[in-house]
Amino acid sequence: MLDLGPVSISGGIISYNGNNYPASRVDSINIDHSQKTKSAIGSGISWILGFLYAVDFYGSGKQFSLLAAGVFFMFAVWLLIITLSQKTILKMKTAGRSVVIKAPTRAASEQIRDAISKEIVESGRR
Repeated sequence: MLDLGPVSISGGIISYNGNNYPASRVDSINIDHSQKTKSAIGSGISWILGFLYAVDFYGSGKQFSLLAAGVFFMFAVWLLIITLSQKTILKMKTAGRSVVIKAPTRAASEQIRDAISKEIVESGRR
C-alpha cells in the first residue's frame, strides 16, 4: 500500500476521498496548470477595476464607486491568495468521468501523478 497525501494506491486500486478507482479504468492523470493562471488573471483584472473605481470615487465622490472599489479589491486579494496557495489540482479521467484531486503541494502532486501513471501501466500488463 502506498499513501501519498490524500491518495492511497493498493493492489491496482486508487483511493481518494472515500472512493475507489481501479487503475485499469483510469484513462489519464494530469496536473491542472490552468487553475492558477485563471486565478492570477482574475486577480489582475480585479486590481485594475478596483483602482479605476477608486479613482472615480476620488474624482466624483459617488458612494457606488467606493463600494465597487472595495468589493473588487477584496475579490482581488481572495484570488491572489488562491493563486499563491500551495495546493495543486490534478485531474484524473476515469471511464468518461473527471475526478479532481487536490494535492497539498506541487511536489506531492507530481508524486501522485507519477505513482498513478505507474499503476496504470502496471495494471495494463496484468
